[in-house]
Amino acid sequence: MLENIGAEDILDRNERLILGLIWTIILRFQIDTISIPVGLDCYEPDGAVFSEDMEMDEETGERRHAKDALLLWCQRKTAGYANVKVENFTTSWRNGLAFNALIHSHRPDLINYESLSPQDPIGNLNNAFDIAEKKLEIARLLDAEDVNVSHPDEKSIITYVSLYYHYFAKQKTEMTGARRVAKRNGLYIRSISTTVILQIVGNLMQADQLQEDFETLCSDLLQWIQNTIVMLNTRRFPNSLKGIQDELVRFKNYRTVEKPPK
Repeated sequence: MLENIGAEDILDRNERLILGLIWTIILRFQIDTISIPVGLDCYEPDGAVFSEDMEMDEETGERRHAKDALLLWCQRKTAGYANVKVENFTTSWRNGLAFNALIHSHRPDLINYESLSPQDPIGNLNNAFDIAEKKLEIARLLDAEDVNVSHPDEKSIITYVSLYYHYFAKQKTEMTGARRVAKRNGLYIRSISTTVILQIVGNLMQADQLQEDFETLCSDLLQWIQNTIVMLNTRRFPNSLKGIQDELVRFKNYRTVEKPPK
């Protein structure tokens, strides 16, 4: 529920309230869906992201939500990595190694973790951000210079790290789907190389992207059709030769330029 903000605050450009609104939206739709029962792995067996409807741990009756759940996930995935100790969403990320460890724990083929040095925080941060953007298509929401400070912005790091969580959770789901497809076709996934599996996952993700692009094109086409119908139905034909000639030029442009691409 949004409180203490109205349309007039946005029109008046109240930066404090607008930023609060943006954070509330991010929290609700990007972070609140993360909930990890204590004592279990970070994903469900089928790779689905935990939701707030997840049952509580039977022994402790506890369940971790949002910020705590994301922190727990980061701790589990970066455990054992040199010079990485994730205790918060501020200072624990300053030297950039935690970001690299998160990527390496899921995709060791993308990062040579042993070559990274805690003495080069800017290089580490840029390395992780570049790889995440180019190889994982995770938007670069942060700049290295903004993280390598005495106290980085917590909300910014939480938002960015949540993109990693959702990406790798989706990848795990795709991987499980690839395994099921392979088994249904009589293939034993254990005999398939990691490269082949990643290719299958990549193809599935590409299919998802093509579907999204198709839906966007269909939506744009329907909107164009509706706008064109309104335009054609509200035309007023001129009663002068010059006006008729102008209308013919516009109609020809519609038939030869505007309509064909649709």
